[in-house]
Amino acid sequence: MLDEDDGVKDLAVKSLEELWFGSDIWSNQPLNEEEDRSKLLPIVTVVLGVIAQKDRQGNVGDFLHKIMADRSEKDREVLKDQFTRICDTLIDTLVDDKEGPGYSVLSCVRAVQIFVAAQPSIISSGKAITLLPYLKHASTVEEQMIADNLLRIFRACIPAMTKTAAKFGQELQSNLQVMIVKPSPTGGLQTMQEAIACFCVVVNKLTHEFGRVIGLLKSCLARLNDAAKKYQLEPTNATLNRQIQLLVCMVALIGEHCNLDKVREDRPDLISEINAVTKSSVNEHIYGNLVKLYSRLGDLSLRNRILQCLGFMFRAYPTLMTHPTSADMMDQIFASDDYDIKGKLLKILQDFLSFESAKHSAQEKAALADKGAAKGVDMEAFVGNTHGFAESGVSSAIVQRYLPQILDAALVNNQQIQNSAVDILGFTIKQGLAHPLQCLPVIVALETVDNQQLSGRASALHTILHSKHASLIHSRYLECAQVAFRYQEKIRGDEPVCGYRCTTICTAVLHRWYSLVKEKRQTRMDFIRTITKCFDVDSTKLSARQEDVDFVRFIIENLSALEYKTQEEVLGVIRSAINVLSVAGMQMMEVLSPSDLMRQLGGPVEEQAVSTLEVMPTTTRTFEPFSMARASVILAMILLLKSYLKSTYGLSEEKCIKWVPGKKSAIGDKPAIRKIDRPLQWEKLPLATREILTPEDIKTQQDTFVQLWEADPVIAEPEEDIPMADV
Repeated sequence: MLDEDDGVKDLAVKSLEELWFGSDIWSNQPLNEEEDRSKLLPIVTVVLGVIAQKDRQGNVGDFLHKIMADRSEKDREVLKDQFTRICDTLIDTLVDDKEGPGYSVLSCVRAVQIFVAAQPSIISSGKAITLLPYLKHASTVEEQMIADNLLRIFRACIPAMTKTAAKFGQELQSNLQVMIVKPSPTGGLQTMQEAIACFCVVVNKLTHEFGRVIGLLKSCLARLNDAAKKYQLEPTNATLNRQIQLLVCMVALIGEHCNLDKVREDRPDLISEINAVTKSSVNEHIYGNLVKLYSRLGDLSLRNRILQCLGFMFRAYPTLMTHPTSADMMDQIFASDDYDIKGKLLKILQDFLSFESAKHSAQEKAALADKGAAKGVDMEAFVGNTHGFAESGVSSAIVQRYLPQILDAALVNNQQIQNSAVDILGFTIKQGLAHPLQCLPVIVALETVDNQQLSGRASALHTILHSKHASLIHSRYLECAQVAFRYQEKIRGDEPVCGYRCTTICTAVLHRWYSLVKEKRQTRMDFIRTITKCFDVDSTKLSARQEDVDFVRFIIENLSALEYKTQEEVLGVIRSAINVLSVAGMQMMEVLSPSDLMRQLGGPVEEQAVSTLEVMPTTTRTFEPFSMARASVILAMILLLKSYLKSTYGLSEEKCIKWVPGKKSAIGDKPAIRKIDRPLQWEKLPLATREILTPEDIKTQQDTFVQLWEADPVIAEPEEDIPMADV
């Protein structure tokens, strides 16, 4: 199910579905629970064995969600019954405590949680009461994990319960109050998150005792403000630091999971109690307190925790992200050099976008499910229900505001920050929240990394852009290549950047990009024509910077190792090389060795002296020696590329000269097949991979260029710049 091929994924899902839910075990209804349990025990044993492997738990959950979503309404009821029977068997196994393969309390509870996450209504209040005794004050890591999974089960299944579950709600509420007021040191923030979320769901759906939530919030805010004042006087007090971190989490989580502003509207009898907290918006009040604490407290651990808690509020109330205070705070974080807090902010943005995506998907599914029940126009949208519209635009506004910072973060040498940034880019591309060309250069750069997982993720995003926006993204080739080159420079450090990698075979660094570009003749020839523009050397100046040399070498090495589809692409590269060499190359030879140039042009030996005198006046211009030497390195590399491609693909000079750009021909349509399987090396041009620093280097490079030119001279006239496209 983790295969890249969608067909293989679907086949794996169908096979597992047939094994677990299509066997003869399900064909007949059992006479009693004991018979049902004995029949399902083999399947339950397999489920427990799979879930016991931590790296497979997520796969099982994805599998159950997928088969439930793909079923028709009638088949979904059948599958729901099967889920219910499996969960009942798991709970009975847990109660009986009979050991078996893969059995443990944790694995049983975890298995129930995975099934409930896929279909919450399969747990009745009676079965939920059976699980309550396992919700203990955790003293070990295993007990804490059991408690976390139980809280997730209760939180998911309570909304589907009826009013008859009030007794269960009261018992659970009492247990949760103890867990919140006296938190386990083993559980930490994760258990606190689950406990408060579950507590709020119980109050919202079953007990409706909102006074307990209001009292808890009021108490936490008072204690938080008191602790913050004391901490400002004692900034090294570790106890106060821990207390503040716990209290800000409790306050933010209550705000996230219980909308007291809505409670104030729905329950007039509670207005006075809520007003005791604040007469204005409770959500704004909590948000304001967190922002003030963030600005007042300079401790990094506290700021990280407060920022995380603001993320909880952002998830529940997206419009808070567009608040000017939030914008100022995020601007400061992105402008700072602190990678830890920058990574925390990116993780908050990532979680927010994922949460929004999941919420909108759930809303769409609910709307489709209800379309038969309520036909007609939704009048709420016409009479002022603008809250939903305001929230729906937050994701796009946030991404567009911070896209430059997100793109920069995707190219930093910090795995945590980079992964979060790439996740945000993935959401941006899939949801269409930004112009494709804004993201493309960074995606191309990420495709060049050695890390196969990261380059694979980037390639998958590139494929999405290619399938949706091919006409838009197939441009700015040179800009994308430059970003990729600069990124390679950053991650290579002092090592020279190489345009190919050699393992069993040599592969161009830009091969993932070109594999999409070369699908159509028009785009691949446009790519060749555009990317080879970096070869251009101004024949009137004959100058180049070292960064120009390094970038051209990177492109040349890529062009030497790309997997071309037809010979037309190879001939296109060679023709671009000839066009540059026949102008700038000959000008360089005229400056460095005019007599050798005249000899190559075919003049009689006795006329060489006269010919030399005739061309000398054109070389009276002076050129900066180091800059000119670097330009000669570029021209020499182009010479070697031309020679390499001719020998590798078996192309004669005559064929290269006769080929007409833009015109389909038999030679151009032939498949590009390598005759020689070796990479382009620079042993003939040592200064291609190191900087020219001394006059001796200049002299060496000049001599090398003349020798290379004499070995493979270019005397053809430059062709007109005919677009390499269909004519």
